[in-house]
Amino acid sequence: MFFSGLNYFPFLLLCIIIVTIGSCCIIIRDHYRRRKLIEKKLLAQMMPTLASSWFRMSYWFFFLGTMTLIGIGILQPSWGIPQQVDAERIGKDIFFALDTSLSMHSTDIQPSRFEYAKILIEDCVEDLSSEEMGLVLFSGDALIQCPLTSDKSAFKLFLHGARIGMNSLPGTSFKAAISSIIEYFMKVKNKRQANELSKDTQKIIIFFTDGEDNQEGINIILEDLAQSGIIVCGVGIGDKEPSDLILPGNKPKLDKQGNIVRTARQDKLLRYVTRLTHGYYITVDSMQDSLEPLIDYITSISSENVSTHFQYGEREEQYALFIKTALFILVLLTLAECYRRIA
Repeated sequence: MFFSGLNYFPFLLLCIIIVTIGSCCIIIRDHYRRRKLIEKKLLAQMMPTLASSWFRMSYWFFFLGTMTLIGIGILQPSWGIPQQVDAERIGKDIFFALDTSLSMHSTDIQPSRFEYAKILIEDCVEDLSSEEMGLVLFSGDALIQCPLTSDKSAFKLFLHGARIGMNSLPGTSFKAAISSIIEYFMKVKNKRQANELSKDTQKIIIFFTDGEDNQEGINIILEDLAQSGIIVCGVGIGDKEPSDLILPGNKPKLDKQGNIVRTARQDKLLRYVTRLTHGYYITVDSMQDSLEPLIDYITSISSENVSTHFQYGEREEQYALFIKTALFILVLLTLAECYRRIA
């Protein structure tokens, strides 16, 4: 039996403890009441009450059993063994790194740098259909928004949910994005080795950013990046000429002196990183919006057949069986209690 609702276990355990303590208190209270009645020589007068003690003990026994069934149902039990088969796929592991810093609000590309970057990523997903893809959002820190998947619909769902400000730290840090992706790739590699997969795939990171990196430490991670064999590609978003940074609600972004912040695409750092890893860099602005050269470059990267495992078939959930049984017993207990009071 497999339980898919184990995340509810702490709450369930707390409820079980409360119900158990409450039941014990009621049983102990009834016990002492009976003792007092006996001491007052009222035993003969209270024979019906004492006769019903067995009923009450049975009542609480079945009540606790009902609560147990409901608890098992909350844990969502299921059974059955999904079938596992071996297969091979041809492709690469691609992570899209999407910049969520405030400068991506700029509207030098309509509707904004950020929203247009999401459109471009969605186009890439369609053109690179044989690849496994993931999404990381980065600003001052990085967030794995979508792990590697070959499910286009799932990826697009995570992509459409991406928003500026989802990261906890402001600013822009390529180091944070690269570090989180390298760490994730290492976990994937270890998992594949544990499953005795024959080969690993070529790993690629594609940055969609205006290139403004205002955090330090990028040089520390470049050595690890070069040794990992990961290819970094970049899409520079925005015009080269500075423009005012207008936030949603038509509110200009002001600096500490009260002046309107101006932002422009910066290519130097990301172009250097892509050259270091033998990647490809392309710019997108109000005059040029095609990613075809980048798609052709990624497609040209050699791919190997990679063994993988996948499962078909699902475990059949049985929580309804436990819940229905518990409800049936509760109805019987309610009817029995009503009958006892009437009788």
